Amino acid sequence: MRDVEAYGRIIEEFITRMTSPDMGQFKLEVPTFRIILKTSQKDRPILNKLEITDDGELRNIMDDTLESLEGMSHYFSKCMEFFGSLVGDELSKDIVMRTMEEPVSEIKLSIRNPGRITGYLPRPLGDIVISAPDKKEKNGDHDELLEIVKRGCDSYLERMGEGTDLSAFKLKLGILREDHELLRGLSINKNRSFEFDSDVWSRAKDEEVRDAVVAIVNSLVGLASFLIGRTDSLKMMTSILREGFRGKEGVLDRYGLTDALLDGALHTRLSTGLPSLDGRLKGGIPKGHSILLLSQSGVERDLLLANILNKAVEEGSSILWVSSKEPAKSVRSSLRSVDLSPEDLEETERLRIVDWFSWRSERIIGVERDGYSLKSSKILSNLGIAINKSLRDLAYTNTKIAVVHIIGAATNIFDFSKVYNFIQRLRAKFKEEEMTAFFLLEPDVLSVGEEGKISEVFDGCMTISKKTSEGSDIRREITILTLEGVDFDTRPFPFEIEDNLMIDVEFVKKSGPIRPRIKTRKAKRVEGPEEDIPELEEITDSEVEELEEITDSEVEELEEELASKSIRPDFVIMEGETDSEKVRVSKKVKRKMKSEAPEAMAPVPRRKNTVLKRDSVPRKVTKRVTRKRVEGEDYSAEVETILNEAMDTIDSLLAGSDENRFGDLKAEKVIVRRRKL
Repeated sequence: MRDVEAYGRIIEEFITRMTSPDMGQFKLEVPTFRIILKTSQKDRPILNKLEITDDGELRNIMDDTLESLEGMSHYFSKCMEFFGSLVGDELSKDIVMRTMEEPVSEIKLSIRNPGRITGYLPRPLGDIVISAPDKKEKNGDHDELLEIVKRGCDSYLERMGEGTDLSAFKLKLGILREDHELLRGLSINKNRSFEFDSDVWSRAKDEEVRDAVVAIVNSLVGLASFLIGRTDSLKMMTSILREGFRGKEGVLDRYGLTDALLDGALHTRLSTGLPSLDGRLKGGIPKGHSILLLSQSGVERDLLLANILNKAVEEGSSILWVSSKEPAKSVRSSLRSVDLSPEDLEETERLRIVDWFSWRSERIIGVERDGYSLKSSKILSNLGIAINKSLRDLAYTNTKIAVVHIIGAATNIFDFSKVYNFIQRLRAKFKEEEMTAFFLLEPDVLSVGEEGKISEVFDGCMTISKKTSEGSDIRREITILTLEGVDFDTRPFPFEIEDNLMIDVEFVKKSGPIRPRIKTRKAKRVEGPEEDIPELEEITDSEVEELEEITDSEVEELEEELASKSIRPDFVIMEGETDSEKVRVSKKVKRKMKSEAPEAMAPVPRRKNTVLKRDSVPRKVTKRVTRKRVEGEDYSAEVETILNEAMDTIDSLLAGSDENRFGDLKAEKVIVRRRKL
């Protein structure tokens, strides 16, 4: 059960019990709750999707999003506040605890993630959810699951045919009883129907029931594998179980059967690898759907596909890639760049590539095999043959994914109507194979009318956009335009890219940063030589310090600082535009120093108007210190040489001056920019 549905049921139970005659003098009326809802809708427009009938029934068409939970929490809190204002806060909590403990405990068993909605429930309902047991502990608790399994197994044997010999299965069952005592309560009658001893099974824990059911299903699939082949037996059992558990997701979640049965074959959604986006799609993209992905070619589209493929491959999925933009070897390189191993996948028959690119530079007749991949000629019918052959080459897995990038290239060669018909047939083929397909198309390749018409072929349409706002900030978003059979959230989904990874912005806001980052702060003026040093984390000995070019404003700041320390500023070092350019202390600063610290302006034995020309400085020198991590190569010897040259230059400039007056200046760190190799 979705969290928003579970929350709705709790509100509905609250209204039903508070309006019941059993409440006596504390009884409320249904119109009261409707008035509170109408008031709350002004504050939270999302509550317009909530309606209370005259009988107190709650009609809930809200999406399973955090915004929906926040809206329902706002309404429920208003109801609790109203009841508390009538009878007092303490008494209202006691009444709610007594009346709602049983229904909330029952509802908790159907909630996939009780911890998610606990924080949105007003007290004491949140406490009830926390304290309620996660499992029922009474006889007959497993009846619903056993009934589904019995119907499924009976249907499986019926499809196998009456002449199927069950002696091998009964022998296997006898062996399994040694490891699973529950199977002693299972038998097959003369009508070839399964019978479960409810007294034996009702005393078992959920984990024991799960293991026993998995053993039964695997044994039946193993029996059928000898008769009709493993692929057909898996397909048949998967179809039966999906039909049996349709609408019973709560049962699957309770026993953990979604992942345990047939290696996750009962998963009905394909994860995008982005938790918040999966939440908006009610768990991900429905399996078997064909999606039109409108996006410019670039890192955004590549990383989204990489997220989907990596997650799917981890769960044992297989991939078909149809390319018109690059040859098979380039596709393999792209897969390697996102931590996939195309060689291993091809050897295990979990990856096949159809190359519809090479015909531009090679003479290809019909369909030609190139290792594990297939090359197709220019003709669309040959491309269809290559795709069908590749589908037959793929091993049977619970999830199949297709990435098809041909629409734009095909419309540049053939009439739109011909391409449209080909895509229609291809989408039907993928539907038959229960394959989730992503058809890639760049915007503006087709006219508005053609793009709208071809989008009707697909089960859904997604777009990826990248916009540059003021300040050069890049805003990236995924928008779901259509998705058949899913009541999805239409708001754009924001994401960021960092270190070649997609960052789920909404998920990071809720759970915090997914990895440590460099801390940065704006440089502030401080006393001492460590002025304006950016703060970094984990600075190591291998880091090299680098100078930034000094600006005019920084020259003035340095002059003022020297003046405040009663140090006579004889010169300022700066990179000049020409060899003859000279940089001296301003007359204004000199006058100020003379009036405030006349002793600092006493003459010293030195050359007047000391000048530093551009050519005399090997590298730029500045008061600002930054630190930069150097990775890969060792620059220590070169940096030491440059540093020595800079120090020699400084020493020559300071020769003959009063060492005490320039003590602070010499004590400051002199850092040099790393020379480009």
